Amino acid sequence: MKQLLGRWIGNWGGLDSVLIITAVDAADKKARVIYVWGDKPALNIKKGYSGTIAEFEAGNKPTIKWGQKTSGAQFEFVLIKGELEGRRSSRGSTDTIIMMKAP
Repeated sequence: MKQLLGRWIGNWGGLDSVLIITAVDAADKKARVIYVWGDKPALNIKKGYSGTIAEFEAGNKPTIKWGQKTSGAQFEFVLIKGELEGRRSSRGSTDTIIMMKAP
């Protein structure tokens, strides 16, 4: 689980994003995450952040999932070969992202 902890960076089609995983509890199947995003004026998105307790599934492909109340978006991140492969679903569309661990 230690490999999940820390700061992950990526870009959702022009929207700079950072995912910070501060804690993972395999027994409770929970993870504490902070999601930070940048400005994207074309979509009227202003930079911001949200913190939440996410669902966590252990295994050979650890997975973190949560929903964002303000936007209605659903997020899912899977650790595969040292990268976080993410999906964001909102209003019938899905975007993908590959996030790399920040040093």
